[in-house]
Amino acid sequence: MKKCILVALLAFTMSACGAEDGDPLDQEETNQTEEENGENSGINDDEEDDEDEEDEEDEEDEEDEEDEEDEEDQEDEEDEEEYIGDPIEGAWDGGYVVPGLGGSYDSRGLAVVLTNSGLVAAGNFEHAGGTAADNIVYWEGGQWKSIGEGIDMPVAALAYDESTDTLYAAGRSDQTTTVMQPSLIYRWDEPQEEWVLIGEADGDMSQVNRLMVLSNGQLLAAGSFTHIDEVDAANVAVWDGVAWSQKGDTTVNGPVNAVEATAHGLCMGGYFFAVGETSANVACWDDQQQDWLPYGDLIQGIDMPNGAIYAITDNTEGELIVGGMLGVYDDPDDLLNGMGNGVVEWNGSEWQLLGNGVTGGDLTIVRSLKRLQDGSIVVGGSFSHVDGDETWAGRLARYDGQIWHSYDGVSTAGIVVGAGMGGVHDIVLTDEGMVVVGVFSGAGSTTSSHIIEWDGTGWRALRDLRDNYLGIAGVVEASAVDEEGILYVGGQFHTVGEIPAVNVARFDGETYEAMGSGLPGMVTDLAVSPAGEVWAVGVFSAPHLGGNAGVARWNGQEWEAVGHMPDDYVRVVAFHPITGEAYIGGSFTTVGCCVPKNRVARWDGDAWQPLGDGVGESGPVTESMEMVMDMAFTEEGDLWVGGRFEEAGSLEAQNLALWDGSEWTTPAGELDAPVLGLSVSDSGLVAVGRFEYADGVEVNSVGLWDGQIWHDFDGGFVHPWEGYNTMVWTVETVGDYVFVTGLFKDYGEQPVFGMSEAQDDSDEATPNLIALWDGDAWRGLGDGTDDIPLSLSVYEQTLWVVGHMKQTDGMPSYGIGKWSWQ
Repeated sequence: MKKCILVALLAFTMSACGAEDGDPLDQEETNQTEEENGENSGINDDEEDDEDEEDEEDEEDEEDEEDEEDEEDQEDEEDEEEYIGDPIEGAWDGGYVVPGLGGSYDSRGLAVVLTNSGLVAAGNFEHAGGTAADNIVYWEGGQWKSIGEGIDMPVAALAYDESTDTLYAAGRSDQTTTVMQPSLIYRWDEPQEEWVLIGEADGDMSQVNRLMVLSNGQLLAAGSFTHIDEVDAANVAVWDGVAWSQKGDTTVNGPVNAVEATAHGLCMGGYFFAVGETSANVACWDDQQQDWLPYGDLIQGIDMPNGAIYAITDNTEGELIVGGMLGVYDDPDDLLNGMGNGVVEWNGSEWQLLGNGVTGGDLTIVRSLKRLQDGSIVVGGSFSHVDGDETWAGRLARYDGQIWHSYDGVSTAGIVVGAGMGGVHDIVLTDEGMVVVGVFSGAGSTTSSHIIEWDGTGWRALRDLRDNYLGIAGVVEASAVDEEGILYVGGQFHTVGEIPAVNVARFDGETYEAMGSGLPGMVTDLAVSPAGEVWAVGVFSAPHLGGNAGVARWNGQEWEAVGHMPDDYVRVVAFHPITGEAYIGGSFTTVGCCVPKNRVARWDGDAWQPLGDGVGESGPVTESMEMVMDMAFTEEGDLWVGGRFEEAGSLEAQNLALWDGSEWTTPAGELDAPVLGLSVSDSGLVAVGRFEYADGVEVNSVGLWDGQIWHDFDGGFVHPWEGYNTMVWTVETVGDYVFVTGLFKDYGEQPVFGMSEAQDDSDEATPNLIALWDGDAWRGLGDGTDDIPLSLSVYEQTLWVVGHMKQTDGMPSYGIGKWSWQ
């Protein structure tokens, strides 16, 4: 168009412009005219060229500027994507509390008593709700309150003198220590607001199991001891406000576990077999003789742990009722024969089962007996059924003299601490109902750790309204985070925060949401696909899953089965980063039809497909202990598989192998013990487990494969006892930072399970079950966790930690913890 304009300015006809697309003759005339104008035309052409060049330069400059802006924007985006911050400078976020008593992994409620102004609970714990409380706490006006600085040992016994408004507590020594410490007996001094030591009980066991204020105002202490304040006192003693003395001249030859005022007087029972020279397991105080008198031989000299009495009461007729570990006799036809039947009554001449007894549980024990105003007997302990095996009870039941009644059941705690220890330990009756303490996570559908109240019609937690309850009571095994930062948790639990949720839920950082009706069994792993689909694997099966066991996916409304049922345990699920296909691993040999999968399989959208011949031996799962424990994809889509196996396809493969989409290889060599966790960092594959050597390189439970050779992390984790392997459980990487969890905890006087050179800011502390590799050394994350985290998930500058723990950095953190950094 510029040429057309120039021609017009030289007084040529406008047809010249039209000639561009018109008659060829017109075009020739135009060309001739341009030639005739010669020089003038050239000058204008030069001007035109200059303008063209300037325009082109401007356009190029604009394009360059746009390119530079695009590059800057791209660099900014890349910087934003690559920014991971400094995990070392992080901190734990507390507040993941559940109602009730908690703290260390072996926390529990052991005793409870009513006072004139409120309720006192004691046991082994560090907090009640969100309130710090060292083994003893006070509930008043809907709030938990500490009692002074607490008592620095588990408190097993409480007593309250209503006439003088005096509270007594007895702490008993930790039985795990090599040197037995005396049990300490305290009185709470209200004016001075402090605990006053009034006695030290020592002996072979040094335990005070029961305290009781007698009618004469004296304090009775019973347990397993030989002296109190160096005064001879065999297992039972009294304090008159000034000094201790033995109660009666006749001694019992073993621990006393229970004392109670009954129609027969003050009676006691325990793990003793003689009162003076007479064989007996129960003794009652005779006011006239001022001594203990034997009352029946119930346990008949059976050795522990097969017989002991833990609770005593009486019925409205004055007949004694005794509970404990009972019913192991030489005579198979005996009425009380069998492991169980933990509660009996005295009919005036012999012992007989109370309503056909109680049975079931890890080890049937009755630990508490209380008589209600209507004469019913409340029975608490560790059992599952009453009336023989006829009626489900779940560790707490009521016997009305004719039939048994349940209380919805008390669920066992997620962490089992010794056989028979889960369940109810003590009961106190209130005006409305009762308060129960023990080792449990709740009752019915109500979550409350180790303490819960029955109000006459249902269960309720002793919830402090000042607390925000975001913890998870139960076992949390799995976690995953989606692109929006939503955390998914799975395991074995029935509530999350303050809402019901069966074994799986989602958490946006502030509130929980149940995912349909949940999954009826243990969830062992969760994963989110590139398309945002959530999958769960584990040990579960239900009609709404089509009978499927082990693999399910969330459709936005409900869980649905994926393919046909595997023949054994599914441990892990992961998604291909490019195709988005799901891969599972575990101990199964078949899943779906019709080709064996041998511990690994791929879902193609319609059916499960094998990965070659899989890993491990072929054949029934019962013949092999081999299992895939974890999987990790590279950016290119190659799949690392780790676990306990000796073959991958037709190759020898010790515990680690690589699937490249078409065949198995073993580029990283063999590891000499099982692999438990895998993660791909910026530098390569990080593997953790029980192994000591990786392809001949000593790495000690954690190693880095860079594609060519293995590297250790400052010597790894070395067990201090020769012949033992340290276990590193799981791993998560952020760039080249490495988070690991496992058994490397300082157990006081016992050797440290853990790091060769653990460091924190003081270069002294040993990381506690969770640690961070900063590129040079292992560092602790504050005071860590009190129990092993089982799964780690990272989103931006947040590490989510889930597991069995009840504390992070010394703060309440039930089942879930959060480490954040900038």
